[in-house]
Amino acid sequence: MNMTTGSSLSAPSGRRSSLVSAAAATILASLASVGCGGGSPGKPSGGSGGAGGGGALGVIDRPCAAATRLGGFELVLVAPTPTVEGYAQLIGTVQDKANPNKIWQATATEGDCRLMVGPACTTSCTLPSVCDGASCVAGPTTKTVGTVTVTGLNSALSAMPNSQKNYYAPASASGFPPAAPGANVVLTATGGDYAGFSLRGAGFPIIDSPSATLPFQMGKPFTATWTPPPAPVASRMFVKVDIAFHGGVDAQIQCNVADNGSVTISASLVDALLARGVAGFPTAFLTRQTVDSADVGGGCVDFAMTTVFNGTTGIQLMIPGITSCNEDTDCPSGMTCGQDLKCK
Repeated sequence: MNMTTGSSLSAPSGRRSSLVSAAAATILASLASVGCGGGSPGKPSGGSGGAGGGGALGVIDRPCAAATRLGGFELVLVAPTPTVEGYAQLIGTVQDKANPNKIWQATATEGDCRLMVGPACTTSCTLPSVCDGASCVAGPTTKTVGTVTVTGLNSALSAMPNSQKNYYAPASASGFPPAAPGANVVLTATGGDYAGFSLRGAGFPIIDSPSATLPFQMGKPFTATWTPPPAPVASRMFVKVDIAFHGGVDAQIQCNVADNGSVTISASLVDALLARGVAGFPTAFLTRQTVDSADVGGGCVDFAMTTVFNGTTGIQLMIPGITSCNEDTDCPSGMTCGQDLKCK
């Protein structure tokens, strides 16, 4: 395993350099078609949730399966910082087929958590082609669903497709968060290349967690805690642990758990992820979300409302023997900063 020997818990000495882009660019990249080796993992499907656009407000947890997901819309709530006001934005892309680069597989499952591994790609493809594992195939084509409107916010939000058929609209700056906790939110698409649809969401508060750094160690379970939202709770908590992003290792632990204030990942899953390698700035992300979906165009489209604790920085994980770095001066004497942002 790619771990530097040592017994101390070394806190990261810098930020993940690839995660400093604006939220809009980050999310749009995850929604749009990407080349071989890109893509983001599909979310674990949940066991509850209401039908799109109707029913009493309850837990809304109906993400599309990765194999049938054509894309969707995300209303992202970015929490305020001491220097920047909180804001929200709607971003979306819908395509004609699922992107094979976004279809990850579970290699181990314990409770609501899974060890997910990205698709193996044995050839290099040039956009717009993508790799389906062994060969290059035609990539997805972007489609429209007409005008998209979100109601139930402090003020209505709407977006039309741009010249690339992608959707983007900032929420009104009149108040943050854009919807009161428990508010019934509805996204409606009028229809374009695909027929229209209506999907549900719900307002919730930003995430309050007691710690932005936590230990992550071989042979021990990993626990993260946060303040649960007030009742009635419509959201779930999506937890992603990625300890080798900068090392090019497509492996993560993903959990879709009740938004009740804590998650514990078993020692066996922790060990399995550590065995795949560690790079600089290992991170856990807590995402409070509601997700609803509808069958569209022979596949599935979803609408997620999300907020991430501590934004792109997340919870930094302290792993014995690992010192993260952006440059050599971040490392102890005699060590240098590697391309994987880890002192060696």
